[in-house]
Amino acid sequence: MLKETYHNPLLPGFYPDPSICRVGDDYYMVTSSFVYYPGLPIFHSRDLVHWEQIGHGIHRPEQLDYKNCKTSEGLWAPSIRYHDETYYIINTFVSAGREADRDNYIITAKDPAGPWSDPVVVKGADGIDSSLFFDDDGSLWYVGNYISPDCLYEGHHGIYLNELDPETFQFKGPRYIIWDGVKTRNGLRHRIFIKKMAGTIFLLQKAAPLSTIAYRWHAVVRFRAITKSVQETLSSLTDICLC
Repeated sequence: MLKETYHNPLLPGFYPDPSICRVGDDYYMVTSSFVYYPGLPIFHSRDLVHWEQIGHGIHRPEQLDYKNCKTSEGLWAPSIRYHDETYYIINTFVSAGREADRDNYIITAKDPAGPWSDPVVVKGADGIDSSLFFDDDGSLWYVGNYISPDCLYEGHHGIYLNELDPETFQFKGPRYIIWDGVKTRNGLRHRIFIKKMAGTIFLLQKAAPLSTIAYRWHAVVRFRAITKSVQETLSSLTDICLC
């Protein structure tokens, strides 16, 4: 029986789509903020229960132009990462309509409390809810989703990887489709993360049919090579767990 308990929500109020990274004994979290400014609130914790806000990722008016954003647009589902003494946030900025302009951009800081850099838009990065993955060799990867041109069912999306230049934050090399959505047929894939533990790569994702919010599932996929698709690795050392 647990000797200590805590009560949810840990952060009462409006803090959707949290993303957390660990640096030593410290945890840092960023959440969505949509059209509110300053944007992307950042929190610090030592125990994952007690959180203190320390800053914002978007804290200068010149960083982003909100003027064309409607209420449900703006800053969607950020992801925070730490690598080589630098903090990274990748985020989707939606303006001029939910299906129109979607800019996936990266900001950086030496201190998670700020100041944060001006956004660098990743050219050609379609989709929403992107994240970053640093491999053991120092390579930087963009993890994103895309609308399938096959359109086999409503909301047919897939997941892709593309290496990024660590200086310019632009794509280099080919795009790898690691989940084409043909067999799973579960609509939009979002909140996509890649983790690596003991040499094994794990893909975590949430999926939701566009026609309903009542049925959503989470999946954890295990595979060995980052550029191999789920279909290619299903027959060797790959597990899929649906939650």
